[in-house]
Amino acid sequence: MIKKYTKEEYDVSDLFNLSKGNLCSAEILFCQEKPEIYINTLYSAGYLCHLGIELLLKGCWLYEKEYFYNYHSLKKIINEIEFLNELYEQNENTISNLEEFYNMRYPPVLSADQLKEEQKADITNNLGGEIGDSDWINTIKLLHEIQSKMPSNLASIAKPIYKIFANTLNEQRYLKGGKLYKLYRYK
Repeated sequence: MIKKYTKEEYDVSDLFNLSKGNLCSAEILFCQEKPEIYINTLYSAGYLCHLGIELLLKGCWLYEKEYFYNYHSLKKIINEIEFLNELYEQNENTISNLEEFYNMRYPPVLSADQLKEEQKADITNNLGGEIGDSDWINTIKLLHEIQSKMPSNLASIAKPIYKIFANTLNEQRYLKGGKLYKLYRYK
C-alpha cells in the first residue's frame, strides 16, 4: 500500500526546503571543474535534480489537496495537481530525463573493458537517455515553469527556492562544452 502524507505530518514549506537542499546539492555537482569528479558525480547530480523537483511538486500537491502519496513518478505527481495540468506536455523531454535520473539512484560501476565491449557490440542496456550539463539548465527552466503556474500565495512560500536559482539561466559556468554521457543500468 502506498503511504499517504498529510498536512499534519508535513508542511508545504518543509517540502520546499528539502527541494531547495537537493537542488543546491545538484548544482554543486554540476559545477565541478575537475573532469574526473564531474563525470563520476553526474548520476548523483541527476538523481538530486529528480528529487528536488519531486519534493517541489509534492509541496504543490500538499498545498492543493492537503495530502500527497509517496509516488516518485513526476508525471504521476503532476497529474494530481490541477494548476499544473499542462506542465508535462510542455516539458515532456525534461521530465522524461528526470524520470530516468531517478532510476539511476543505483548506477552501475563499469570497468573500462565492460564499457569498450558495450560500445563495440553496440548492444546496450542504455536507459534511452543521456546526462550532461544541459540537464541542470533544463531542470532550472522546469523549476521556473512550475513557479509561473503557482497560485500567488504558494509562490510566496516557494520564493526562497526561486531566489537562489534566479540567475542560473544566465550563467555560462554550467556549460562544459555540451558533452553528454550515456546512462547505463545493468541487471
